[in-house]
Amino acid sequence: MENISQVQRLKVELQKIKDIECDLRCENQQLKTDLQHNISKTEDLIKKLEYIKQKETKYKELILQLENGEREIENLSDQITNKEEIIKDQSHELEALRNKFLIKNQQVEEDLSDLNASEHEMLGILCDRIYSLKTLLQEKSDYMVKLEADYKLLELKRMYLKVRQTEDNYQRVTEDFNKVQDKLLLATTGDADLQKSLRIMEENYCSKIASIENETINLRDLTNNLNEELEKIKKELTSKNITFLQMQDKYKDSTNQLDVICQELVKEKEKLARAENTNCGLNQQLQAYINENYHLGQQNVSLKENNSTYITELQGMRKSLLQLEKECYLKDRSLMYMSADLTEVAVSRSELCKESQHIVSCIRDYMDQQKKYIENLTKNLKNKQRYIMQLVFDNK
Repeated sequence: MENISQVQRLKVELQKIKDIECDLRCENQQLKTDLQHNISKTEDLIKKLEYIKQKETKYKELILQLENGEREIENLSDQITNKEEIIKDQSHELEALRNKFLIKNQQVEEDLSDLNASEHEMLGILCDRIYSLKTLLQEKSDYMVKLEADYKLLELKRMYLKVRQTEDNYQRVTEDFNKVQDKLLLATTGDADLQKSLRIMEENYCSKIASIENETINLRDLTNNLNEELEKIKKELTSKNITFLQMQDKYKDSTNQLDVICQELVKEKEKLARAENTNCGLNQQLQAYINENYHLGQQNVSLKENNSTYITELQGMRKSLLQLEKECYLKDRSLMYMSADLTEVAVSRSELCKESQHIVSCIRDYMDQQKKYIENLTKNLKNKQRYIMQLVFDNK
């Protein structure tokens, strides 16, 4: 009966061991589910990290686009400054040409005024000289008329004296006639000298008139050339004015474009400032996410290491539990065989009792050792479970 009670106790203890094993299996399953949950959390964190990395790449692309936009704006501003410098240079050249044209126009006007004054002076001088020559010719012609009248009067007197005077006075008349002839010869010689001087004066007058006409022709040619040059300069000035107006229109268009580009540049700068502010905030968030991800990665690595160690420990515990089950099963079978042997063999009860007591004591000792080992295992498992729960709580 004692052996049967001991066997029942052993069965009860084995049942307790099986219950403990079931509890351990449940705890192991719970640990597996927690581990799976932690793995899913780490996968979610990895996905978030990948999403954050994608966002970071997108923000980097946006930053590159903004930098390219800034470079294009800088290139446009450089082109605009170059065009403004070209327009300024052309405006300076136009002002210089205009000043030159004004100076030339003033010089031409001064030359024309000088030519007109000199022409008026020459015409006045020529008119005065012609008038003086005419008066001189008039005087000479009057003197010649007077001489001819005197000569005719003398001839009439001579004829009248021839008629009326006698032959006595013929010599005196002839003398007078000779005197008159002498006077007439002198007058004719004076008239010839006057004619020669008049011819010389006429030749000089003609040469002077020809030179004056040549000078007037030259002056007219010069005035025509100056007028042609003036027309050319006026045409050039009109063309330059047209080009200047076109350049002014282009300058106005370019200034309008520059104003539009400056407004767009201001808007782009505002957008860039906003994007930089958002980018700074996103960079800060990204840095926080990176730091958090780094800590989570470290925790994940430590959890994986701890889980691997726990899994290895649980596998070792499971192996030890299987060995214990096998040993318990063998002990149960041996006890069953022993009970069968005890029921069948009634002989040598004392020896069997001693042997059974010894066996029971050995079994008790072994069971005590197994209980202590199982208690230690349960304590270790509980401690590990608490540690895992604490890690899970910290991760949350």
